[in-house]
Amino acid sequence: MRSLANARRPWIALRNPNFRLYFGGQIVSLSGTWMQRIGQSWLVLDLDPSPLALGTLTVLQFAPILLLSLFAGSIVDRFSKRWLVFVLQAAALVQATALAALVLTHTVQIWHVYVLAAMLGTISAFDSPARQTFVSELVPREEIQSAVGLNASAFNVARIFGPGVGGLIIAAAGVGWCFAINAASYVAVLVALAAMRGDALLPGERSRGRVLGDIAGGLRYVVREPEIGGPLLLAVFVGTFGYNFSVALPLLARYTFGAGAAGFGLLNAAQGVGSLVGALIVASRTTPTVETLVVAASVFAVLLIALGASPAFIVAALVLVFVGIAGVNATTGTNALLQLRSEPAYRGRVLSLYFIAFAGTTPFGGAFTGAIANEWNVRVALFVNAALVVVGAALALLYVRRRRPLAAAVGDRAGRG
Repeated sequence: MRSLANARRPWIALRNPNFRLYFGGQIVSLSGTWMQRIGQSWLVLDLDPSPLALGTLTVLQFAPILLLSLFAGSIVDRFSKRWLVFVLQAAALVQATALAALVLTHTVQIWHVYVLAAMLGTISAFDSPARQTFVSELVPREEIQSAVGLNASAFNVARIFGPGVGGLIIAAAGVGWCFAINAASYVAVLVALAAMRGDALLPGERSRGRVLGDIAGGLRYVVREPEIGGPLLLAVFVGTFGYNFSVALPLLARYTFGAGAAGFGLLNAAQGVGSLVGALIVASRTTPTVETLVVAASVFAVLLIALGASPAFIVAALVLVFVGIAGVNATTGTNALLQLRSEPAYRGRVLSLYFIAFAGTTPFGGAFTGAIANEWNVRVALFVNAALVVVGAALALLYVRRRRPLAAAVGDRAGRG
């Protein structure tokens, strides 16, 4: 009963001092990250105004996640999450500073942006699973869903604030200041991590085996557990085809609706408002199931169709609020389910697979979306992507329902043995 009551109290994780520090630092840092994201997309369109240029940027930023995350998951399961996150956030500060310096000195070329995007992707391959897994060391198990939901809320508060302010900064002072502010924002996370009480952390069991053996063991674990494998399969389709807003939104803003940087920021902020609401819903409800994740992903797909069919800018902004609600219920719900269902010794590897599924597949989705938008238009790209998300939801549900009896039978035999 206690865990059920806690699941319905979305703020309960904030009673932990270490989590409060982490939460506050994340809001500041992620606001800067969102300024950099929209600034980076806008900068690429200024340097090379084509959908394929945005697709190339997406490929370079997310390909390292696909290539390195399995290895990263094994590393995350071996070391102190706190200091691993500290080192990686410091590296991200260096990346943002370099990009700001190039733009503000008017020496930036598109290959600079591509190289630094690949650098950020490499950092993210290790940083994302480390940060997500670290959440489970900041709060007791019964408060993990609250912490995951609040972590997503911080992400989406930043998504509301960052793009809106970023769009205004681009219009008023130039895109380089978005990168400079992002570099400064990383200091908040570094200070928060340094200020945490080490004796209040709840570190889980660490892996001690060989790296390749750890990777193989993690893959076997995912296949063996349908309640983990099914959500990961769903995340592949949602991440590859659903969450390509870094390509779709600037194209909608600039070419479909003729809006400027401020309008681009408003579209991002509208999605962020919905995402914040969705994150609070996840934080306040009981543990999601594969079935509820499938429903959320299907609703998300329908709303992508509505976004593609939007006749005016204001309609698209309104639809994006609901896109945000449904999308976060699918993605953050998946994250919470994986953290709650996975064994602590496997959690880093499970979450690294989640980031491969959700973010590592983005290069394919970004190139796919950019190519369709280049050949036809961004509306057609949204329709095609929505259809593929529905296919993924159906496959995930079918996988889980076929694997559950087998997993139960194996568990029964193990129990009798």
